[in-house]
This record gives sequence, C-alpha cells and structure tokens, in this order.
Amino acid sequence: IIIEQSKSMNYQEINSHLDIDKSLILRSDKQLFSIIIRELTKNAIYFRNEMSVNIKVRAFKMGFEYIKLIFEDNGQGISEEVKDMIFDMFKRGNESSLGSGLGLYTVRLAVSKLHGKVKLLSSGNSGASFELILPTH
Repeated sequence: IIIEQSKSMNYQEINSHLDIDKSLILRSDKQLFSIIIRELTKNAIYFRNEMSVNIKVRAFKMGFEYIKLIFEDNGQGISEEVKDMIFDMFKRGNESSLGSGLGLYTVRLAVSKLHGKVKLLSSGNSGASFELILPTH
C-alpha cells in the first residue's frame, strides 16, 4: 500500500520501516484495513516536512484478541489546537491543507467498522504517531 500510494501520488522519496511480530495473524476485512493504511500514508506524503517521507509501522499482539499497530511519520505534525478534532469530518490539521478533511475521518470510520480504536499519540512539529487497536478476527 505504501509503494502503491507513492506511485499514485507521484512521490518516490518514501523510506518505510516495518516492524511486525512474525507470529501475528490478523483476520480482518482487507478493504477496510487497506483504507486505514492508505489514508495514513497519504497524510504522511501530503504533510511531509522534509525532502523524504519516513514511515514506521510497528505491529504486535495484545493478548489473544487484539493487535496494536503504531503508524509514525516524520511530517509536519498536528498542532495542539486541532488534535482533538482531527478525526472529525471536514476538519483539517493544517490551515494550508489542500485536502478535504476526510482522510482521518475515513480512518476513524474504518477502524470503527472493524470494532477497533484509533488515537493520536503525538502531536506538535515532529511528525505524527497514531495507535490503532484492532481485533485479530
């Protein structure tokens, strides 16, 4: 998905690091899961802060029924003033944004349909970090 998005957005300077527990098994809706990763990747590209985009994805088990996925980027970050609204429809995390304000709203909807949770872990000027808790089946 990360490679697909870099090509579709005509932006090739993406460095990705995946740290995924080898014993992890996720039985989920492939389309909804793809939407989540696609929208988070688009945000990382749209709101890049440097010449290249760095994306780090970590995933590991939380007991037998859930996984925790951490998605981090090195972008512009999300200001304190808007961090509580970023998952709302039509809310933009940046005033200079050309986006519709639907990306993170779509992430929240997809996570909700999977009976999971999503939250912003970090904000400020040093990238964004999101935590997703998803059921394994």
